[in-house]
Amino acid sequence: MKLLLLDDERMAIEHMKYLLNKSEVIKSVSMTSFLSPTDALKWMEDNIVDVIFIDIEMPEMDGLVVANKMKDIQPNLEIVFVTAFQEYAVEAFELHALDYLLKPVRLQRMDQTLLRIERRLQEKVNEQITLSSTQSIHLLGKVSIESSGQPIDFKWRKGRVKELFLLLLHSRHRAMSKFDIIDYIWSDLSDKKASTQLHMTIYRLRQIINTFNLDLSIEFQDEAYQMLLGKTATVDVDRWLDHINHYPTIHSDNLDHAIDALSLVKGDYMQNLEYSWAQNEQVYLKNSYLKRLIDIASFLIENKKEEEAINYFEKVIFEDPYNDVAKERLLRLYEKNKQGQELKRFTKYLVTVYTQDQEHEQIKELNDMYQRILTNMKDKYAD
Repeated sequence: MKLLLLDDERMAIEHMKYLLNKSEVIKSVSMTSFLSPTDALKWMEDNIVDVIFIDIEMPEMDGLVVANKMKDIQPNLEIVFVTAFQEYAVEAFELHALDYLLKPVRLQRMDQTLLRIERRLQEKVNEQITLSSTQSIHLLGKVSIESSGQPIDFKWRKGRVKELFLLLLHSRHRAMSKFDIIDYIWSDLSDKKASTQLHMTIYRLRQIINTFNLDLSIEFQDEAYQMLLGKTATVDVDRWLDHINHYPTIHSDNLDHAIDALSLVKGDYMQNLEYSWAQNEQVYLKNSYLKRLIDIASFLIENKKEEEAINYFEKVIFEDPYNDVAKERLLRLYEKNKQGQELKRFTKYLVTVYTQDQEHEQIKELNDMYQRILTNMKDKYAD
């Protein structure tokens, strides 16, 4: 395992080296360290690493910016942020960081991170083994398809060709009547013209499937069409739903699996594509993702890991600022953990969102809650 350590403080790097050498989780590790982000970026142009442990607040360059630049150089790089500040957690996980360590890092917490790294690297090895025969369809976030690990650049000549392709993928588990398809896509045309357009577009889609050698097929029976997936084609939505159905509740044996599965969700269902037929699925999948975040956070609280729980509640609020469950529990966690600055930052963020949405009643309720908690904190910790 090849690691890169980046921190502007030499003592912090030495402490990380001490923990990594002392840990019994990994036996063989190669470490390179830098105090300067510029030097680290230059070095990475000629050297491959598996994981980088990176500080966030550095005078030369912000660690979040550095991490983005490093991902541009090495897209498969795994990132672990190491910082004394809780407030960057949301931004860190937006970069799909593997973990987020708070200074001072303890050996037990480092071991947890190393186990997660080891599992993630093994997953990559397994992915590479099956990569040559796998086609991955991504619908959670920006729509894309990868074949043998490489993205396919579709040249959609017409928007309705793309919409029909996605509509058939959307309804892949059942046949869809051609009349329903016409109602969704060609309702502005006469029946005859709409039927002609449907047949021409199906023909075009079958050409695309053959051209790119996709393991998909379009079947027609009883006046209905269905998109069928071959053995090598997978859809991220199916993997996500399989996961939450297999692990309906969070416990110690599946916590790591649940955290890893979050990486499947890279955004809203068919993000930025405003199809009326996709709206219900968008809402359902978004709610399932938020519920899983809350379930993970709740389990962490039950197991006295409140600082880790804060990260997941913050992610919920970033996705849904009106989620009352996450909002109230997050405010209480800030209070309990004496995080006055975080409480202030969080309240300011929500007030900004609510002001933009002209939700004046929400602003009043939030400010009242903020003042009550602030008063409680002053009374409790006055001494």
